[in-house]
Amino acid sequence: MNIPFLEVSGSSYKIGVAIGSAFRERMQAFVAFKRAQSADWGGAAATEGAGILQDWCGRMAPHLLDEMRGYADGADVSFEDVIRINSGDEARARATSAGSDGCTGFALAPQFTGHGALAGQSKDGPGPQDEHYVVVLMRPADRPAVLQLTYPGMLAVFGLSGTGMFLGANQIYDGTTFTGMPVMLAKRLTWETSSVDEAASLFSAHGLSAANNYLLCDGQGRAACLEVNGANCVRIDPEDGMIVHTNHYLCEALRGGENETSIEAYRSRQRRARLIELLRSQRGTATPSSIFDCYRDHDGYPRSICTHRLPAEHYGTTAVLVAETRTRRLHVCLGNPCRGRPKAFAMDL
Repeated sequence: MNIPFLEVSGSSYKIGVAIGSAFRERMQAFVAFKRAQSADWGGAAATEGAGILQDWCGRMAPHLLDEMRGYADGADVSFEDVIRINSGDEARARATSAGSDGCTGFALAPQFTGHGALAGQSKDGPGPQDEHYVVVLMRPADRPAVLQLTYPGMLAVFGLSGTGMFLGANQIYDGTTFTGMPVMLAKRLTWETSSVDEAASLFSAHGLSAANNYLLCDGQGRAACLEVNGANCVRIDPEDGMIVHTNHYLCEALRGGENETSIEAYRSRQRRARLIELLRSQRGTATPSSIFDCYRDHDGYPRSICTHRLPAEHYGTTAVLVAETRTRRLHVCLGNPCRGRPKAFAMDL
């Protein structure tokens, strides 16, 4: 499947306009998709979530408000719709405790691979999300570059920055309402850090407004998971050079609000155990290509690592990506990896 790519530079607003203009039809279709998917697009939960994002960006990152205004102007959509597609995590946390996204993430330290660090994940979710993906390389005038797989109009999905910081994320099926940084703001600010320690300090200082896990790997090969809900931030370091995370807490102290039905339905624990097993067999030899072979695994089909859509439920793996943090390369495969091949994108330092 072809992956649209765009490289842009300049001010935050100029970057937003360029992305919105280049992907106008795709962005309009994505907004319509999210609107149709939401049960509360203009309701109380969505309005509250949008307000949280605007307030935090206004205080901590006004340049991201400029970028979102650029998206709206470039694609000829409303600024309110752009805010809503970027505050879906907050709206969902306030509307329901059920999980709707699944993913299986990993990081491998240099001592595990025998060369540089590797990190990445799959993105599972409802609907034909792979029809909307783009890869963008943003070079802001005053901040680190970002190379990411995203949806047009969204501030952040998955990728890495010019500092070498890879960011992946796992939704935690915890419907508790928290206070702290909005998810999209947290993602973008993470790319402005240069180390796992610095990113951990960011989350510890500000917390997170929705339960989430962030899988981080920096340019020096250090990796960690940060399980965050509200003011609680727990760092989980790799064991024997490897860390794997799915959609449930690994820290027992954070448990209590999780939706066990969703955890079981999307086989969160089983997917994690299976990827650990597959990666261990690659110790010392792991490469981006061999990692994609792991993500083609069908143990537990259809809710396997490579999740397949059933006729009665339009849910499956929409993308897999693997990052080389030292060389700033991102390998991306859209759709089920068993049916496609990845394409490499480089930041060209």
